[in-house]
Amino acid sequence: MFNRKSAMELRLLCIEWRNEYSIGHDNIDNEHKLLFINANNFITAVQHGLGADRAHLMLEAMTEYAKSHFSDEEHFMAETSYGGLSHHKTCHDSILCVIDALKEQVARGDDIAEELAFFIRSWLEEHVSKVDVEFRNYIRGGV
Repeated sequence: MFNRKSAMELRLLCIEWRNEYSIGHDNIDNEHKLLFINANNFITAVQHGLGADRAHLMLEAMTEYAKSHFSDEEHFMAETSYGGLSHHKTCHDSILCVIDALKEQVARGDDIAEELAFFIRSWLEEHVSKVDVEFRNYIRGGV
């Protein structure tokens, strides 16, 4: 499903918040920054050989935070009458379904921590840098 990455390669995968990811809404931007921190904490834990129980707990916490963030973001999009809200919500719902399936694998004891770290990092950076930036352009009047 995912390319296997060594702990050394994962060290390079920690993601850094960049100002160009900002949508210009303090609450949403701060939530995005915390999502990056949570992802980096998970990547770091994988580098140090976290066990299945810890992986499951961290994944649960990240998922609950993501759900709260998605709700906040979608509410703000609705307030601004963003035409891309439906698509954006579908993106959020899709990632939550994928994460639920991955959580089941972790709960079964499948050794997918490295793949999971790579996936979370890739999805988060892609989503914030492209999909959320589309919303930023809308609220700035560029779309």
